[in-house]
Amino acid sequence: MAGSPGSRRAYALLGATVGAVLVTLLVGCGGESDGVDLGDVTPPHVVSTSPMAGDEVAPDVRLTVVFDEGVDAGSAADGVSLIGVAGAVTYDASTRTAEFDPDEPLDPGAYTLSVRSVRDLAGNVMDGAVTVSFVVR
Repeated sequence: MAGSPGSRRAYALLGATVGAVLVTLLVGCGGESDGVDLGDVTPPHVVSTSPMAGDEVAPDVRLTVVFDEGVDAGSAADGVSLIGVAGAVTYDASTRTAEFDPDEPLDPGAYTLSVRSVRDLAGNVMDGAVTVSFVVR
């Protein structure tokens, strides 16, 4: 009976039904209005730094990093540094800005501001590191 007209119609109907269900699932799950919220999966990014790469600055320069979204203050304190210089980081959530304050005034010379492993409020960690080299005159 596998080749009978009735069984061929049954297989054709089954194939059409499965095809319609697959199309419905693919179309229904592809739009943004499907009600599914995947949450924040985008890591934070550095929008700007002060100073910028290559700048020549005064010893009392403000060292700041601005992020594109809110970040965890503790991870900003751990992740923003001036390589080879002791200091503290404060984070202002209202401006999304971390500021590095050196313990001692900066001597003339070359410095590198480093930003790495900073997490946003959803726990996403920034991709890679950002380094900015500048000179104090």
